[in-house]
Amino acid sequence: MTATETQGTVMLESLLERVEKAEGHDPLLDWDIVCGVGLRESPKFRPYGLGHTANAASPVTGSLDAALALVEEKLPECNVVLNTDRHNKPQYRSKVFVGPAEKYDIPGPDGASFIGYPSFMAWAPTPALALIAALLQALIVQRTLPAPPEEDSP
Repeated sequence: MTATETQGTVMLESLLERVEKAEGHDPLLDWDIVCGVGLRESPKFRPYGLGHTANAASPVTGSLDAALALVEEKLPECNVVLNTDRHNKPQYRSKVFVGPAEKYDIPGPDGASFIGYPSFMAWAPTPALALIAALLQALIVQRTLPAPPEEDSP
């Protein structure tokens, strides 16, 4: 991993920590997330355009629609599960399954590997925060997975 890739991973980890501590919508965190995942210039995530106030970003920490759009933009082949988990505290749980199963050889906890969907689960006070936390986990791990094998051309 290069120094730039390491720095990017550290930045994503820092964002994840902030999301895990968040209790609701945070416009500054929205901006940092949109920039941190590389979508700063995307009009889809800058609804007010570049001429509007600084730090104006799509409300990814406050809107489930905006959070889902971000997940779909960054992980286009993923599946998302979102539900409530009220056993111990009022929290939402989000689980993001990333990519086609046949493309990943995932190391398991016992050292053996398996082919399957890497999945990332997060709990948060709101559905949007849970989804963004799971997305950030996926992006962090995705940086450490080996690239999927190239498909053979006929």
